[in-house]
Amino acid sequence: MMREAGNIGVLKASPERISTLIGLLGAMLAALPGYLLLGDHERLILMGVAFVSITVITVMTVRKLPSDAWSYVVRFCLLLLCMWVVGCVLVGGWRFLMETSDSAGRLPLWVQVLPSGMTLGVIMHVVLCWWLSDRQEKRSH
Repeated sequence: MMREAGNIGVLKASPERISTLIGLLGAMLAALPGYLLLGDHERLILMGVAFVSITVITVMTVRKLPSDAWSYVVRFCLLLLCMWVVGCVLVGGWRFLMETSDSAGRLPLWVQVLPSGMTLGVIMHVVLCWWLSDRQEKRSH
């Protein structure tokens, strides 16, 4: 099946996608202090390139979103925030229960828990958005 010339590179805008992109940007920002404290300049450069790329994609997607969908963006961002909190609590609890010594070394606990928790939160957010959209499709049929 051939693609039409007008459909190449088209970004479909949806509140779920925008909130997921915002979640990725937040998780990437949460990882920056750890790389700074470790002096890992190569990963900082890679993270910077990825952050700029995802920011450009997010801006392009936001510009295509219809104005009546903004209330849903706020709702999905609040859902994302809740998932970030749940993810951080789960990762922090896991680290508290499973670690008997400071095996991570030089980094403070928040620098270790925050990026992992926010990443877990983004994954849970994506799964929940997928489940909600699948449920909505079943209702409409």
